[in-house]
Amino acid sequence: MADTETNTHPLHDSFTVYYSVPNKETKKKKSLAGNDFMKSIGTLCDFNTVEGFWATYQHVIRPNFAGDIVENLQIFRTSIRPQWEDPANSGGRFTIHLRKGFAAMYWEALMLAFVGGQFGELNEQVNGLVIGIRAADDIMYIWTRSKEEAVVQALRDRVGELLQLTAKSQSMIEFKPFNVGR
Repeated sequence: MADTETNTHPLHDSFTVYYSVPNKETKKKKSLAGNDFMKSIGTLCDFNTVEGFWATYQHVIRPNFAGDIVENLQIFRTSIRPQWEDPANSGGRFTIHLRKGFAAMYWEALMLAFVGGQFGELNEQVNGLVIGIRAADDIMYIWTRSKEEAVVQALRDRVGELLQLTAKSQSMIEFKPFNVGR
């Protein structure tokens, strides 16, 4: 669903929404890398306007209703693949574990911030978002361009503000750098 109409409101970047479905074969393997991983996910759509985002969002299943249908929902800048091998993903990822029932609210807040450019001067440091729907809890990931301590701390603070987390809750946002051959 590419946005090409003239009466649209362009976003600061283009975005792609991906999904993966539960697959018993891939769960047997510890993890997939590179092209094998990209084969395990599907592309839902691309958008680059406000209208394109809302048209997509209206039809994307919400995390609290995903169940066995979708394992992961991902939204990345179109120019960046949702895999750690992409050179743009040279930073790492934040991990936020959520109790069931809270994922939809926090996921929406993060998506709106990401697509709407609400990370401010840190906007270009965020490459993508992932929500993993699991049986016991849900996990949100924020993939970053940098792993520099100052950038990581500033992003952690901004995520805390966007999600309206207390200082104690903010400390539960874990950051893990990607160290693969870099």
